[in-house]
Amino acid sequence: MDFDHLVENSNMIENITIHDNDTETNNVSLTNIYDHRGTITIDGGKEGTSFNLDDGNGIVAANFDASDSKSDVIARFYTSVDEEGKHVENGAQNIKTGSGNDTVIFDLKDDTHAGLSSSDTVDAGEGNDILAIDGNLTNMDTDRIQLSDSEWKNVSILKIFIFVMVMVLMNMILL
Repeated sequence: MDFDHLVENSNMIENITIHDNDTETNNVSLTNIYDHRGTITIDGGKEGTSFNLDDGNGIVAANFDASDSKSDVIARFYTSVDEEGKHVENGAQNIKTGSGNDTVIFDLKDDTHAGLSSSDTVDAGEGNDILAIDGNLTNMDTDRIQLSDSEWKNVSILKIFIFVMVMVLMNMILL
């Protein structure tokens, strides 16, 4: 089955399970990301292929479980949202990746933590996994991405950490 498609007109489907049963790289775009607030589950896949959920829109689901995926999963996260679709200050997202070389990107725009909070849990599986911090800030003169020890307390097994910033890399402070 080929998952290179858009999931359109979901009409508030809170939970999604995608079975990656083919042998190719897949690009999936969830067009109504704010409707998927519960759990997104990815399983299957094949070693050496990618399962790309990074279309520039961040996932807001409370749970993302790709722990049974063999593909290299790429996913961008904002933070979880409440019933009204508003971002929750301390997101509490639970993110699990599988055996591939996965990439987890936190990219909540105009948030000085880029969406990564002390209540988030990131449990990377096997592989050479990447945690990327993006989070474009509107006021680059005064605002900075600031991550303290508390944001890292529930982040485990990531092998590579990078900051991603389109404009000014020097404007980030790691406390």
